[in-house]
Amino acid sequence: MKEAMLEKLYKTLSKDFCCETENFINPGLYITKFSEKEGRRKFPVSSKHFSFISINNSLVVCTAEKNYDWCLQSFEGMSKQDFFLPQNIVRIEEKIKEDGSGLRGPEFKFICEATQTERPLKTDYVVDIYYKDEIHKLYKFKNFQNALTYKKDLQRDDEIALTITHKGKIIAIAGASSDSEDLWQIGLDVKEKYRDMGIGKFLLNLITKNIIKLKKIPYYSTTVWNIPSMNLALYSGYKLLWVEYYSREVYR
Repeated sequence: MKEAMLEKLYKTLSKDFCCETENFINPGLYITKFSEKEGRRKFPVSSKHFSFISINNSLVVCTAEKNYDWCLQSFEGMSKQDFFLPQNIVRIEEKIKEDGSGLRGPEFKFICEATQTERPLKTDYVVDIYYKDEIHKLYKFKNFQNALTYKKDLQRDDEIALTITHKGKIIAIAGASSDSEDLWQIGLDVKEKYRDMGIGKFLLNLITKNIIKLKKIPYYSTTVWNIPSMNLALYSGYKLLWVEYYSREVYR
């Protein structure tokens, strides 16, 4: 992975997890206090925030000040391997439940610096590209929730979208949102009838190329249960770089 790309990645993640970039390089378990930092990814957070990231040989646990001492007492000096024992994940879940939150993850995060050559699509498929000011035209198509945010004036704006049309109907969309200045997250949806035909890989490669041309970092996220999505990323030249968990308030 190019050093310049990693520097930008570590800089953004250090804002997310309130740590130094060296904490992602030097092995160990680090516990930090959460505060909103300028330059972090634009996901919603609260004063009850709790998150942790496994990257390289290090682990960074970022917690609201209220739970900072509890984290130190529970995990300081622990090995990364022991931290991920099921009983410790359960302890964290029970702790943040006291604040009305639940734990999300693990989420697997992939980065790409060079794409593969796409296999050409059939001649009766039409590919179109939309940029930021045009993407709202696609919001009337409601079955592509992984690819588009479906919101105007959102902090995480849709920046690029690619569509594939077959017989006058959109059958697949890939989109990229600006999660931060440097990190643009890719999502895609292919209608079930058209899956396992190489369309997803074609779209992922093409939108990745467009992001790289704009000198942004393309990243792809998937969950532990979605094996096909992980394989798509790996087959398309992406590399798994980190795993993260984070808290979300539970609304009853």
